[in-house]
Amino acid sequence: MVSATAKLGALFNEGLTTYAILDGAQVPELRQRLHASGLEFVCLYRGEIPDDLAQVAPYLVALNRSDEFTAWIVQQGWGNAWGIFARVDSMINMTEVRKHFRTFLKVEFPDGKSRYFRYYDPRVLFDYLPTCNRDELSKLFGPTITSYVVEAEEQNVALQFTLQKGLLVCADVKLR
Repeated sequence: MVSATAKLGALFNEGLTTYAILDGAQVPELRQRLHASGLEFVCLYRGEIPDDLAQVAPYLVALNRSDEFTAWIVQQGWGNAWGIFARVDSMINMTEVRKHFRTFLKVEFPDGKSRYFRYYDPRVLFDYLPTCNRDELSKLFGPTITSYVVEAEEQNVALQFTLQKGLLVCADVKLR
């Protein structure tokens, strides 16, 4: 069994802020836990939304390495597809990060209809990123995202996605 400390080590880097995008449909009592945490968070959906939708909506939260909420996410959520993690330069504020991630909530299909895109599901992001061309990768990372970290199928591995010279690089991060 991989320790929470090892998972936390894979998520945090000096000079970067680690955000989680958590799926309210996957995380039990997410809204209640976020409100109790004291951490900065925001729903990715805009405006007033009905309570039933707010319960299953995606939430962006700025994580703190030593916070109980962060420990809970990595202890209980790792391996359960609760969400993805993104590292961002610490100078970029949550409003900018939210704006970036909101642009991917809906995608337009060839039939002209738009549908929700659940990129914040680690299984979806893992499958989607390698299919992206340079322009799509440039948009996904934008000027904001330094790297994405997602849980791997192997319990003791995290996957770190970075963009280097316009190309996607996926590195296994061994958790000990």
